[in-house]
Amino acid sequence: MWYNSSMTILNKIIIIIFILNSMTWYYGIDSDISYMSFSRITNYKVPEIREEDRIVRILPIIEEVGHEFEALISRFEGLVLKVYNDLGYSVKKGKNEAYLSPKKGTLHIGYGHKLIESERVSGLIKIVNNGKIRIINIKNKITKEQSFQILRNDAKQTQDMLNKYININLNQNEYDAFASYIFNVGYRGLFEIKNGRPQFNRPSKFLVLVNKDDIKNAVKYMDIVKSGGKVLRGLVKRRNEEQKLALKPIKD
Repeated sequence: MWYNSSMTILNKIIIIIFILNSMTWYYGIDSDISYMSFSRITNYKVPEIREEDRIVRILPIIEEVGHEFEALISRFEGLVLKVYNDLGYSVKKGKNEAYLSPKKGTLHIGYGHKLIESERVSGLIKIVNNGKIRIINIKNKITKEQSFQILRNDAKQTQDMLNKYININLNQNEYDAFASYIFNVGYRGLFEIKNGRPQFNRPSKFLVLVNKDDIKNAVKYMDIVKSGGKVLRGLVKRRNEEQKLALKPIKD
């Protein structure tokens, strides 16, 4: 009896161990071989994880400039409340003379707004604010608030460029830094330029790296610091500030 009883208990233990091993093999209970266990049963091929897919930044969609953009523009473009020539030539105040194309340089007002021909001739700037058209008279001094209105209106063009050609989500610091850069250099920052025209099929190294989400290396190509063939200290400093902002972590 003792022999039969002992065998019964031993058989039960063996059966339990066998069942547990079978469950581990079939269902992948063992975390170390869970996918392998599943593949044994179904011949399912476990997909390989590419290195570039291992880390994915989950970011909100940013499509507008923020305060850091305005701060950079204010610092480096400077604020001038009347029409001025970017090469320092005086602007005459005769009949419409202040708004005609200058022989040298270009005319600006506010935070570096470059006057287009119609603005030079009429002395008026048309802006769109919340779907409403506003007219700002620039024949005399404008206010600081009007300068910000013009800046925000100008920024829309830069925003459109970033939103169209950058296909990843940026954080606000990256967006503001890149917007400051493109606001300053235009299409030169995004594409190769040939005969004064952007070559949309030939993106710049900066744009290629940004779209690969390689921000750390992309900022190295925010490197346009020359004007008229000469390196300008102001542009060097501005590029440094833009690069620092792009790499600055967002505070929670």
